[in-house]
Amino acid sequence: GLLKPQTTVGGHRRYLIEDLLQFARNQGIKLDGYEPDNRHVLIVDDNESLAQFLSEALRRLSPGLEAEIAVSGFEAGHKLVSFEPDAVVLDLMMADMDGFEVCRMIKRDEQTQDIDVVAITGYPSEENATRIVAEGAKICLPKPIDLPQLLKALDITADPEQMKKAGLQSETAPAD
Repeated sequence: GLLKPQTTVGGHRRYLIEDLLQFARNQGIKLDGYEPDNRHVLIVDDNESLAQFLSEALRRLSPGLEAEIAVSGFEAGHKLVSFEPDAVVLDLMMADMDGFEVCRMIKRDEQTQDIDVVAITGYPSEENATRIVAEGAKICLPKPIDLPQLLKALDITADPEQMKKAGLQSETAPAD
């Protein structure tokens, strides 16, 4: 009953791949042959150069990943509908609508409530972290961003060669 089937004209039950993948993600199930690097990630930060950097870094470290940026909470609202991300990297402190409001908006909408939210902030504090997690975020990471930690929070498998080229330590790499 947790996964809705589609019924064909002939009365057979079929499951949409998107529904199956979302169900597996929600249950923490890894499906062979379906790597999480085909994810869509929306980066929401009013610092456009940082958002651009994160977008490029995620795409280079995880080929196949699609990333878009939004430089305001209002723009994020539009991109949630048009881009349909699997995850959102969300800055807490933005001028027009802060990350707390954006996260609340994401988690209260039936169409977007299953999107993973990873908060980032230049003002790390226990209060901010507790507050954003209470709004529905998975975790709150401090700026400057630790890319391997961000990849882990987003459940993205990075290409080991790209990690090595970028001078980053892969958690899955064997110790020397």
